Amino acid sequence: MKKRILTLVAVLLASAAAAQNTTAYFMEGTTFRSQLNPAFAPLQGYVNIPVLGGVSVNMNGNLSLDRILYPVNGSLVTLLDGAVPAETALDGLHSRNLLGLDTRVNLIGFGSFTRNHRNFWSFDLNLRVMTETHLPYELFDFLKRGQSTTIRDIGVYAESFIEAGFNYSMPITDKLYVGARAKFLVGAGRAHLNIDRFDVSLNEDSWTADASGRIDVTAAGLDFETTPTSDGRETFQLDDADYSFKGPAGYGFALDLGATYQVLPDLQVSLAVNDLGFICWSKSDTRTGVMNKDLNFEGGGHRRPRCTRSGFRPRGIRV
Repeated sequence: MKKRILTLVAVLLASAAAAQNTTAYFMEGTTFRSQLNPAFAPLQGYVNIPVLGGVSVNMNGNLSLDRILYPVNGSLVTLLDGAVPAETALDGLHSRNLLGLDTRVNLIGFGSFTRNHRNFWSFDLNLRVMTETHLPYELFDFLKRGQSTTIRDIGVYAESFIEAGFNYSMPITDKLYVGARAKFLVGAGRAHLNIDRFDVSLNEDSWTADASGRIDVTAAGLDFETTPTSDGRETFQLDDADYSFKGPAGYGFALDLGATYQVLPDLQVSLAVNDLGFICWSKSDTRTGVMNKDLNFEGGGHRRPRCTRSGFRPRGIRV
C-alpha cells in the first residue's frame, strides 16, 4: 500500500510540474521518455527503426477535448457539426481559445551506455511540426448561429523543422541524475497569419465581411505570381503559390535540460525544461502581405458559403 501511495504522489507531482504525457514519462526503460526529460536513460542501448521508432503528438491549450469532440449517434463529431446544438457547443468556450499541436517523428535514433554503465549518450534526428492557433469566442458564435458579428484577433502559426540532437546523462550523486540535450535545428518553413478585423454582416442571400490582416510565409523556393496595381504595389493570391524545395529556410539551436532525484526508494521526483532556443528564419525567403478587403460569400442562412477570390497586397516583399 505504501508503495502505491508513493507512486501516485510521484505521478501527480510530475503531471503538475512537467505537463507531459504521463504514460510515456513513467514507462521505465523506454527510449522515448528521454525526449521528455534528458536525464532519463533506458535500461540498455538501442537503435530505433526509422519513423516506427517514435511518433508523438502533444496537444496543449485552454480547451479540453470534451469541448471539441462530442458523441453523436455512436461517433465523435466536432463542435462545428450541425448535430451539436449551438448552446452546447458554445458553453465552456473562452473569450480567447488557444490550441497548439506539437508533432514529432523520429527519423534516426540510437544510444548506448558508456563503459561504466552509468553515463548514457544518444543521438536522434526528428521531424518537428508545431502549430498554434488563437480563436475568439465570436468566431465560433458566428459559425454556429450564422449571425452578424464583430470578430477580432484570429491567429494561426505553423512551423516545421528538422531537429538533430545529442543527449548525455550522468549521475552526480547516488540520488541525483542530470542530463542535457543539445539540438541543431534546420528550418523547413513557417507561416503566420493574423486577422486583426473580420466584421461579418449577414444579408438575405449573401454574407459580407470587412477583413484586415497580415500574413508572413518563409520557405526556400516559394514564390507567388503577382499582379501590379494602379498605386504601384502588387497583389497575389495564396492559391497562386509556386514551391520547389531549394534548401533550408532557417537555422537554430536549442537545449533540453533535466534532472531526477531519488527522494525515497519508491519515490523519484523529476524536472525538465525543453526547447530553450531559437530559429533564425531567412529574410530573403520570406514573403509578407497585408490584407484590407471586403469579402463576399454567396448563399444566405446556414448554407455553405462559396468564397470569391480575394487578394493579399504584399508589403516589403523580398525576392
